[in-house]
Amino acid sequence: QLNAMKFPNKSPLSDIYKHLMVTASRFTVQIEEKLLLKLLSFFGCNQSESEVENYDENLHEKPAGQELARKRYYFENLKISIPQIKLSVFTSSKLPLDLKALKSTLGFPLVRFEDAVIDLDPY
Repeated sequence: QLNAMKFPNKSPLSDIYKHLMVTASRFTVQIEEKLLLKLLSFFGCNQSESEVENYDENLHEKPAGQELARKRYYFENLKISIPQIKLSVFTSSKLPLDLKALKSTLGFPLVRFEDAVIDLDPY
């Protein structure tokens, strides 16, 4: 559920809200080790430091003078309320060699568990 009250504003570059309240009901998050490792591999977590250093940092820079003004959002009161999350992690016994190599470089083991209840206080 989303509840917002916006102040009138003449600036096209900003939105000002008196309040924004996000409330979610209980939900479940399931993490599968194989899928998680594939995502990490896709996003480059398996690259060596030399490959990362060779990345062209200027690749996504815009030429001078083409800077676009970005819209900003301001909130007087922002409240996020997610009362409870159930978390499950499912490990894989058979992983492809590339994912096994990635798993060994991560430095933390995944432990299998189901329906761990996480209670979060609203903030």
